[in-house]
Amino acid sequence: MPVAAAVSELAFPEAKDRKVESDLSIMGSLLQSLPEVERDGEPDIAPVVGQLAPAEGQALRAFRVFLFERDRARAFGGLGRVQGPSGEVLWVCPDHHSEYDPGLPEMP
Repeated sequence: MPVAAAVSELAFPEAKDRKVESDLSIMGSLLQSLPEVERDGEPDIAPVVGQLAPAEGQALRAFRVFLFERDRARAFGGLGRVQGPSGEVLWVCPDHHSEYDPGLPEMP
């Protein structure tokens, strides 16, 4: 944090200093509020391409809990879940949903 704050003073004009300092302060308080993680000797890297590392899985589960606490209706801001061309899960707005999921064909 101290290094980032010092670099921000050099890299940003004075008009943005307050905004950057505020953002860095918020980031610092968020980092301090994170729980300590006990390590059990597992590596922090994914063993196979396409699999999540333990830390990634834990972070995604924590994000899911965070999201469900704030969006109790599970509306997700109107975004819909679709599968991308290479198999990844994407969340897209209703305007672009048909690009990934054209729906069922109409039968005569």
